[in-house]
Amino acid sequence: MKCETVFQLEAYLDSEEYFHLSKNRISQKKEIAHHCHNYFELFWVVDGTGIHSLNGQQVNLKAGDIIFMRPNDMHSFKFTSTKEHLLIYDLAFFAKDVKWLKQRYFPEMNRFFWSEGPQPAMQRLDKVHVKNLSDQADRFLEAPRTLFFLDRILLTVFELLHFTNITEDTAPYWLQHAVKLFNSEKSEDNYKEGTLGFLKMCKRSNAHVNRTMRKHYGVNLTQFVNRSRLSRAKDTLATTNKNVKEIAYELGFNDVNYFHKLFKASYGVSPNVFRKKSALVF
Repeated sequence: MKCETVFQLEAYLDSEEYFHLSKNRISQKKEIAHHCHNYFELFWVVDGTGIHSLNGQQVNLKAGDIIFMRPNDMHSFKFTSTKEHLLIYDLAFFAKDVKWLKQRYFPEMNRFFWSEGPQPAMQRLDKVHVKNLSDQADRFLEAPRTLFFLDRILLTVFELLHFTNITEDTAPYWLQHAVKLFNSEKSEDNYKEGTLGFLKMCKRSNAHVNRTMRKHYGVNLTQFVNRSRLSRAKDTLATTNKNVKEIAYELGFNDVNYFHKLFKASYGVSPNVFRKKSALVF
């Protein structure tokens, strides 16, 4: 299929700029013609629904979709009614400026902009990651269009998609809220109360909470509480001079030997060895 309309990135940039970043609302009132381009383009959907006509296929888009467009990919957007729209962030940049990122960080990878299939790479972000990525992009909307800020944006995206386990949290709101509250910054009292404290936050029976916890997080309530306690213990060991026994008691472990056993099972070393490895080198 021949592309008759080719968008040129130079038309959107000043002579010393390296990328274009924008936040746009697309609808029937603001449709974009079928086109290809001479640049890489990354966009993600924040809100709304619509149809992405992409290399001869029709793809339904919704909030959370992130697409890695390559030069010469052909696309446009369509809407079935005046009520439909897509709110997107869009990043466009020259092919040469992403080449070194692959050479340096992802030499063996064929994902993201470097996929070789007939369709460009596409992934789904959950609501939390969409918000985090969009918040980062908002910071750069008014930033100078330099290579420094282009790299900042792209590395943020690559880190999110390559190094983060992106799974949508489908747990019911009451459980998500309890997890967040239990692991809040001032959570020592929560950790001391342990499973009983967590159940109070849920306002559900022990059996119901355990069933729901296993279904959505793959662990039972006791395992979740201990995992949260150990994560806080690890941070406390690395950032304070409190002794191991004090940390264990503060987090609700009345048996210090049991704390040592769980810590080593989780992190492969004892609390004292972990602290030594985390010590400052200056």
